[in-house]
Amino acid sequence: MEAGEVGNVLATLLFIAHCFVQDETCPLNVWHKHLFKKYCSLKVLNAAVMRLLELCRYKLRITDADLAKRLSHLHASIDRFGSIDARNLG
Repeated sequence: MEAGEVGNVLATLLFIAHCFVQDETCPLNVWHKHLFKKYCSLKVLNAAVMRLLELCRYKLRITDADLAKRLSHLHASIDRFGSIDARNLG
């Protein structure tokens, strides 16, 4: 999978997470208009959301053990590479 594709999948997962945690959400058509318009149609984006939910078995939570493992890997990466300074990204 190319970097652009990975970025679009991550953005789609962010949409799903946004819907899970917010009481009032920004609709998918707005995300499409501002982030995905050049990438795919709204119909394809909607199908991608449903496919990602299916891959997650419609569960948007992880176990405490899985969370601890993921946080451990994240902390190890930060220790190894240091934190990211957003001012240096542009």
